[in-house]
Amino acid sequence: MIDISVVIPAFNASAWIAETLRSVMEQDVAALEVILVDDGSTDDTVSVAAELAHGDHRIKIIRKTNTGVSDTRNTGLHEAKGRHVVFLDADDVLSSGFLRSRMTFLDAHPEFDLCGSDIEQLSESGIRTPTGTHAPGQDLLHEILTYDTSISSVPGNMMYRVSALREKRLLFEERLSSLADKFFLVSAASRGLRCAYIPGSPLYYRVHSASMSYRLTPGIYAEDQRYVQLLIEGGLIPIGIRSYVLAINYYILAGMARRLSKYTDCVNYLIRWIYYRLVK
Repeated sequence: MIDISVVIPAFNASAWIAETLRSVMEQDVAALEVILVDDGSTDDTVSVAAELAHGDHRIKIIRKTNTGVSDTRNTGLHEAKGRHVVFLDADDVLSSGFLRSRMTFLDAHPEFDLCGSDIEQLSESGIRTPTGTHAPGQDLLHEILTYDTSISSVPGNMMYRVSALREKRLLFEERLSSLADKFFLVSAASRGLRCAYIPGSPLYYRVHSASMSYRLTPGIYAEDQRYVQLLIEGGLIPIGIRSYVLAINYYILAGMARRLSKYTDCVNYLIRWIYYRLVK
C-alpha cells in the first residue's frame, strides 16, 4: 500500500524541478509515489525529471497537452494510489519531515481530513525567510473567505486524505488558475472536510519573476472576478459573513481595476463595496 502520493503539476519548470523532486525523494517515507504531470512544457522539464526518475520506481511522469494547472492537478489526483495526497508546485521545496509529520497527524486524528503547517519564503537565490503565515485550521472557511493575513492557501502546504476527496468528489476548479487553491479549500470546507494546523515542518514557497501571483495582469484581474462569481453562484459564502466577504472582494477588485486603468469597473466595484459595507 502506498501511504502518500505527491502530485506535481509542471509547466516550463526546468530551473526548479530537480530541487523540488529531490526534496520529495529525500523524505523519510518509504511507501511514497511522485506523480509529475507535465502540462505541455516547451523547455527541459521532462528530461530533467526523467534523469532523476531513472532507476527510481517511485517517480511517474505523465505528459499531456497544456490545459492549465487545475486540470493538471486533477489528472494527478486521478492517478494517485496513496492514502494521502499533497499537491506540490514544481518550484516549491519540502522541509525535512514534511510528509511524515502530516501523515502521522492524519493517521492519529481520523476526525480531520486535511492538515498543513508553516510557510517560509524561498528566494531565487535560495534564501529562506519566515513569513509569519501558516495553513488554515479548524475555522478553515472563515479564515480563507475573510483573507486572514496569517493564513496561506498555498496548495503544497496541505496534505489531504484521498478517501475524503473522492467521497466528496472534490476537484480543482478548471476555470481558475492562481486562485484554484483558495477555491479548493473553500469547497472542501463547504462539503464538511475538517482542517487542522500543525506547527513545524514548513513548506519552502519559492517566489520568483515567473510566479503566477508575481504581478497584476488583466488575466489575474479576470481570474479574481471569476473567483468571486463562482463563490456567489456556488452559494459558498455563509450567510452570516456574506456581506463582509463580498465587501472585501469588491474592494480588492476596485483596487485592481484602478491599477489597470479600468475606471468604470473601479467605480462599479466601489459602489458595491459601499453597499455591502452598509448591509448588515
